[in-house]
Amino acid sequence: IKMKGRIDDYVILSDGKMFPTYKIEESISKDTKNVMSCTVIKHDDNTYTCHIEAQPDSRRDIDYILFSCRERLRKDIPKEILPRIFFRVREYSEGFPMDPSGKRSIRTLKSEDNTDKLIYIGEIEDITKNDTNQKNII
Repeated sequence: IKMKGRIDDYVILSDGKMFPTYKIEESISKDTKNVMSCTVIKHDDNTYTCHIEAQPDSRRDIDYILFSCRERLRKDIPKEILPRIFFRVREYSEGFPMDPSGKRSIRTLKSEDNTDKLIYIGEIEDITKNDTNQKNII
């Protein structure tokens, strides 16, 4: 069973159409070699935090993973949503906080969103194939 987000989690675009936030999660989760899972949290101020858990055996560094997530989002979601997105990368050992029911604790994730661990989508540096930091990575 694949869950597709919460029923009330959507963005109303400037043209009046509704865009479900689970599509942000789907876009980020396409990178199965580097991203283990993703949860998007919608905030009252219409910003979104994408909590990303990196694959433990990924050969890419966090900068590359964030860059590829940003580029995928640029292709997959409406442009007016992009300036409202922040990333929070979780190490595999850190995991996601859980409720007693075994589900991810959205309340705890929301409370973590006021930390210095957030990365604004506009602050992610461009990485090219010729970058010296990436030349030894397959």
